Amino acid sequence: MLDWLQPNIPLNALQTIRCPALIISGDRDVINLEHTVKIYQNIPKAYLWVLPNSGHATLIEHKDEFDKKVGRFFEQPFKNP
Repeated sequence: MLDWLQPNIPLNALQTIRCPALIISGDRDVINLEHTVKIYQNIPKAYLWVLPNSGHATLIEHKDEFDKKVGRFFEQPFKNP
């Protein structure tokens, strides 16, 4: 189970995603950080951003930082080092 109750997406299904994906989580998110990391690890072109002092409403709690980071991602997806 990758989300609290739904959806129940098998990890191997995530491996078929080919576009860049920005996985965002707060360090106090209701979705377990371990599950978020598994999502990140199973999407080939995924990037992970975990915000400190944030719950599930990251886009509201850290709206300015969220808008900048997501805007940059859509302009040019990040590259792995």
